[in-house]
Amino acid sequence: MKKSDYGLYEWAIVGGGIHGTYLAYKLREAGVQSYVIIDPNSKLMSNWNRNTRNCGQTHLRSPDQHNLGENGESLLGYAISGRRLHEIQNLSGFERPTLGLFNDHCRDTIYRNKLEEAVLDATVKSIKPYQEGGHKRRPFVKIEVEDPYEGGCLFASNVILAMGQIGGTRWPSWAKSHTDSGFHHVFEKDFRIEDFYRLDKKIYVVGGGITAAQLAIKLAELRQSKFGRYPVIMISRNPLRVQELDARALWTRLDYIEHALWTRDINFREGLVRKERNEGTIPEHIHAALMERSRSHALELRVDEVTRFRIRDDGQKIMNFKIGEKEEEDFVVVLATGFNGPNGNKILKQLSRDFNLPLSGLGYPILDDDLEWIGDASYGRFYVSGELSSLTLGPLAGNIRGAQMSAQLIVDR
Repeated sequence: MKKSDYGLYEWAIVGGGIHGTYLAYKLREAGVQSYVIIDPNSKLMSNWNRNTRNCGQTHLRSPDQHNLGENGESLLGYAISGRRLHEIQNLSGFERPTLGLFNDHCRDTIYRNKLEEAVLDATVKSIKPYQEGGHKRRPFVKIEVEDPYEGGCLFASNVILAMGQIGGTRWPSWAKSHTDSGFHHVFEKDFRIEDFYRLDKKIYVVGGGITAAQLAIKLAELRQSKFGRYPVIMISRNPLRVQELDARALWTRLDYIEHALWTRDINFREGLVRKERNEGTIPEHIHAALMERSRSHALELRVDEVTRFRIRDDGQKIMNFKIGEKEEEDFVVVLATGFNGPNGNKILKQLSRDFNLPLSGLGYPILDDDLEWIGDASYGRFYVSGELSSLTLGPLAGNIRGAQMSAQLIVDR
């Protein structure tokens, strides 16, 4: 989209990931013609594609019913029509699609519905009330953006915040001040897994969840011939924990969510959602793959914790561990430690202030049952999808199933 295309839209979606893409598709399917998707990338799902490739993901954790098609059977139908049914495999009791099949199905949905024609590759600077009298009768907001065309603004009556993980990557305290000392985070934009295939150093993968496990398996497979001198070591603070899904399957049902999150006590909701998330867990089939690589000495699994990192006067990097205070030299570290929460996010704080929109103590928008962020609606309406809607949609809000439920509540209401 060019700067000359800026204008007034019925719907503006901030974020072009899984949630933003699916919501745009459902709006279009519902007959909405006036919508825009604002994302720093010109291609939809760019961050998803980069992150899943970099962590070595082969299959989705989610079952095949969780997809970006018309309904729960869409991905299965796509696989059958393309003679790719073998790419939906029963792994640990769930029918899970390969990443390639899922992504191809997403691209098909994007292409057939011309969704990328609505993408404005820009970064949102601010969203503010628009107070010029000429349009006072029709409430809308002003969205200021930074883009390749030196910035501009557009206007919308309804805004959907589908911004994904906006708190930034989570770095342990011992690594925060050493981002230029051989430390990397798998979800940073400049991370490329290919850069580590032939690296003549030990690689520590730090984390105990599914991302760390997939990354360690992928690196071990590609570096197996060098094990011994240049091993891959996955280090986690706790023993590996097996859970098939990111939360209990009950959390995929809107009727259960309404029952479980019935209270308006926000502190209770925050605690329940945090408790119900299977954070830092892996499915059984990935656990089995880790054990196989460990037995074949392609990968070392270590339950331990880094306590300190320092650089000696001679430039040698030293890392200390909790168990036995063992020191390691000549290594690189890849963090798979997830993301921070939204607390302190500039855009959320600005929206809360300017539109009188409530935030929880942890920085999450407080929404009604239809995912509307209730505040001063005299200038427009705000809706929230993705992980930011967790206090209303529960622990799976940020997942693919969360996108499906968001569309039901926002578009199909």
